[in-house]
Parts: sequence; structure tokens; C-alpha cells
Amino acid sequence: MFFSNLPTGFRRLPLSLVAAFSLFHAGIAGAQQTSDNTSHKNFLSDWWGQSYGASYKWFGLEAPMKTYGFSVKGDMKEAYFGQVSGGLPNQPRSNWCFDMKLKGTLDLEKLFPAFSGWSISSYWRYRTGGNPRWAAGTPNFIAPSNMPNGAELWNLSQMLEYSSKKKELYFNIGWENPYEQFLQQPLSKIFENQAITTSKGIQANAGPGIVVTNPNRTSSYAYRTSPVPWGNTFGAWGTTLRIKPRKNWYIQSGLYWANSNMGGPNPTQFLPNNVYPYSSVPSGYVGKFRSSGQVVPVVNGKGQQTSRTQNLGWVPGTANNHGFGGMGGSMPFNPQTQNIGVNGADVGNGGQYSQNGLFNVNEIGFDTKLGRDRLDGKYAFGSYIWGNNNSQFTPVAFTTDAYGARRPVPTQVSPVIWGLYFQADQQLYAEKGKTYQTDQVSMHGKVSKQGLYSFNEFTYSPPNGCQVPYYFQTGLVYKGLIPTRDNDMIGVCLGCAIYSDQYNQWIDSQNQALQNNYGSTYNATVPNGPTQYYPINRNTGAPGRTLQNAYAYQPHFSSTQIIEACYDIQLTKWANFKPFVEYIINPAGNGTVPNVVILGASSKWFF
Repeated sequence: MFFSNLPTGFRRLPLSLVAAFSLFHAGIAGAQQTSDNTSHKNFLSDWWGQSYGASYKWFGLEAPMKTYGFSVKGDMKEAYFGQVSGGLPNQPRSNWCFDMKLKGTLDLEKLFPAFSGWSISSYWRYRTGGNPRWAAGTPNFIAPSNMPNGAELWNLSQMLEYSSKKKELYFNIGWENPYEQFLQQPLSKIFENQAITTSKGIQANAGPGIVVTNPNRTSSYAYRTSPVPWGNTFGAWGTTLRIKPRKNWYIQSGLYWANSNMGGPNPTQFLPNNVYPYSSVPSGYVGKFRSSGQVVPVVNGKGQQTSRTQNLGWVPGTANNHGFGGMGGSMPFNPQTQNIGVNGADVGNGGQYSQNGLFNVNEIGFDTKLGRDRLDGKYAFGSYIWGNNNSQFTPVAFTTDAYGARRPVPTQVSPVIWGLYFQADQQLYAEKGKTYQTDQVSMHGKVSKQGLYSFNEFTYSPPNGCQVPYYFQTGLVYKGLIPTRDNDMIGVCLGCAIYSDQYNQWIDSQNQALQNNYGSTYNATVPNGPTQYYPINRNTGAPGRTLQNAYAYQPHFSSTQIIEACYDIQLTKWANFKPFVEYIINPAGNGTVPNVVILGASSKWFF
């Protein structure tokens, strides 16, 4: 009712500002009703300075909810991304994103005293807004933000949990996400780029796909395989166990269902290596979205538009399972569906190799008190095994299809994707003469929260089955650098993704496959590739039509670097405001996209 009465211009304001005004309005009304002596100014000051969150103890319901063991925590974030240079055309360079999370917890001991330590949690999220990745031209795992992933309402986790009194034993079972429990690095979360905050190199794409030949056709198709789903849109049935044999170190392990194709919406985009000079699609399409059956003009090998058109054939569609997909396992794999792909390949299942397996994550870590000042540190070592079949980039065999075309096919399949990670977070310096909210005391008095911190992480996966086998990130954060601003944080970080040499060998095999495309001794080597031309009779060497339109070879991949800096201003105990800048070097990894600069700001409120 209140929102419907707002002026039209006011309704267009960011939701956080509208919410703030609404809370203020409700509080004023409540204050007027309960006490004539309470001024508007006093209420606003009390609301702004309290530590209970923006909801102000859930509008007075927090206490009665706790009586029955129920509590709710959440946060709301808005972020603006303004791309000022680089990236791709044909996409909005100004994007606003919204994210809201709520987690409800029911303490079963309050209702059933025999269930001491047991609880039930339910975690949900809502997202909307634009996607700065489309303009930046990056792969998803190094996108400018993770906020667009898993749009709209999303089921994050539903778990039964147990925790002992002193936290030396923790256990859960249900629908969950290992990303929320492993490789926890809080300081990295003050940044925006997805590589820094979320994927940390683990979510890089898998191998070239599983090649399947349709028994009713002579053609084959390489079905996509699922990368390791290290992000906040994955969910699976599973269980996690954490043990703390000693106060300062822990061991934890999780086992989950490895369901393929569990991501959110992912439209297919024309990247620079999908258009001229690498293909017959006009260069003006770069950055736009592709769709199945789309008809576009044809350009020749010199980039000149011809009178002919071409049908793009089948293009993978988008899907949004809202966090419920895979609850019954991946759909059965069936390549014989009615969806017909490029060259007549029957792609079925949305081009995804549908499969089920097991997902195992393990981690051992310990906390430290370093040096004479006993500075806080955390060090952890982990491993993961994603149990879905995955083709390796090498070795490659060349086969000839019914048309005589010479095509590269991967010959080795691995049953899993695995990797290792190492985390090292350490406070490097503590300011003197300030208090620390703990009982830890150094030789020089109480340890201070204000000071310089570092966070570091390195990820490895075998390069024969992963596009990005090496990734590292390092960052520095200073808490309370400016006098009287003890809770503010200023930070800078660097992330680097290094591509696989074996992946480049796979690209070479695709280029080489087109040098003698139809397997005939009468064919001359084409000077460039891929090539647009017609079948040649392998027995006589007679072309169906004239050989024409040689395009550039697909480029190699090298590395991508992300540099980000921000200043996190703590407005209250439950709200912050943060301007930031991102600089992404070689966004696509293959030199086809100019470096990206993004200026932005975000605000986060806690409930």
C-alpha cells in the first residue's frame, strides 16, 4: 500500500533508497503512536546507530521468533558497473545489478530439548538487473561480477545441520553447495570481479567435449561437458563433515552429487573469433547474441559482403532452473532428438553431455598467531574431484566424415576433472594503541583490528583437460587507514588466469583439419582457415564448386589479468558504500578483445 502511493519518479529510485525511506517512514509512525516525547530525529539516530541491521530487529519480531528457535539473516546489495573503455560493441556498457539473500534457521533444541545442537536452515536469493560481462567480452569465470548468475528467485540450500557446543564437530546433509563451505576467503569478497570473489580459477571450462556419433546418421557431434561448478548457482544433494581436533586447525570433507548442466541462463554471444576475419559472419555482429536458425549475410575471404546468406543452424539455448534443477539427477542422455545442429549433427539435450557422478571436496586448514604481535592468519590446502566424463585436448585423431571432411577428434577421455588449491591469508601489520575485540593479547598490549592484511590463493588443474589450469590471486587490504574511520577498508588485488598449451594444440588441430578439408590428394593446402567451400570428389579431384573464401586461423590463448581497487566505506554497523575500479587485461584471453576499464559503486545492507 505504501509503495503504491509513492510518486512515479520516486518509484524509479534504487530499491535500497526506497527501503531506507520506507523504514524511516514506518519508524516515525511507530514512534508517534507510542510516545509523544520521542522525536523523529531521535528515532532516525537510533535506527542509524543500532547494530541489529536495516530491518531494526525485523520490525520487532526478532524476539518472539527467537522464543521458538527461529532466526533470519540476510543482506541486500546493489551495484553499478560503468564500462568506460575496451570490451565488445552492441551491448549496454552501463549495467545495474541487484542481489538479495535471506537465510532462515530453526534451532530444533528450542522446540525439542533432546535435539541439542541440531538445526534446519533454508537459504534463498533473488537477483535481477543487467550483465556487465556481455560488454566486457570475458568468459564467465572472470566476469566483472558474479551478481548476474542465477537470475530471479534461486534456491541456494536446504540443510539439516549439527554443531557441537565448542564447534569441534560440524555436520550437515541436504541440498547444498560446497562453494559456501570450502575455500572461504572473506577479504576477497570486498571486491567485485567473479574470478577474485567466487570462481578463483576453479570454474574454468572443461575439455573439448564428448564426441558422439549418432547411430542413425553418419555425422558426429562434440557434446559440451560441465566445468567444475564452483560458484553460487550450484546445488546438489550431499553431506559435509568438519572436525576440529585442536582449537586452531580443522579437517573437512564433502561428498555431493555431480549433476551436469546445472548453471543458470547463458545466452550465446558472437565473440570476435566467431566473425570475420575468422569466419564468414560479418564483423558487425560481434557482441550480439546468436539464436538457432538465425540468417545472416556472408562475407568473402576479403571481408566483402556477398549477395548470399547463411543459416547459423542450431545454437545452444538458455536455461534457468532456479536452483531446483538436478534434484532428481541429470536428464537421461539421448542424442536422437529432433534438434538438428550444424552439418546435420543431432545435438539432443541442449548440446550438453548429460551425466551423473560424485563431487568430492576436501580441505585441511589452520589458524595462526604470527610474531610478537600474534597477527591473525589462515592457511588452507584443498582438493576437488568433479565426477563427470571429460575429453582431453590431446592426443587428437583425424577422421573423415561422409562428406570426406577431415575433422579432429579427441581420443582420450578422463572420468573426472580434479584440481588442487592453496590459500594463505595473513595480517601483516597491526596499528598500536587500539583495542581488539578478543582476549588475545600480544607482548605490546592488545592486538588491533586496524592494520594491513593480505590474501592469496593458487589453483591447479591438469592442463590436458582444463582450459585454465593455473590461476593465482593476491591482494592487500588496509582496515582503518584514515583516522576516525576504523571500520573502513581500502584494498587492491591482482588475479591471473593462465591458459593451457594443450588447449592451444587443440585449436591448432581444428585449424589444420581445414587445410585439406575433404581428404583428397587432389586438394591443395588452403593458405588460411577455416575455409568456406564445397565438397571435392576424392577420386577425381573435381570440385563441386570453385574453392574460395579462406579465413584466418583461430588465435591462441595466453593469459588474462584482473586488477581491482576499492574503498569500502562503513556507513553504519549494517550498511556500507563502496566505489571501485576494475582493469581487465586481455579479457577474452586470445588477444581479440581490447582491455576493459570499469568504474562502479555498490552498496550493501545487512538485515
